[in-house]
Amino acid sequence: PKIHEDRERLISIPGTVPSPLAWPKGCRFYARCAYAQPICKEQPPQLKEYGGHQIRCWLYEKDEVIS
Repeated sequence: PKIHEDRERLISIPGTVPSPLAWPKGCRFYARCAYAQPICKEQPPQLKEYGGHQIRCWLYEKDEVIS
């Protein structure tokens, strides 16, 4: 978002961000994600390029893109 432009409210993920001193074993969003899978709890996804953005999500690894 840019401060001097009209903007829509950003969507946030419910819950609390884990402490950087105690990141979870898998994906950092696992406990707060409505789309979490068992692999998310065990392994962090790799950084990928998708649509001009960088993402880390197992759904994109499987080409199961959510909209």
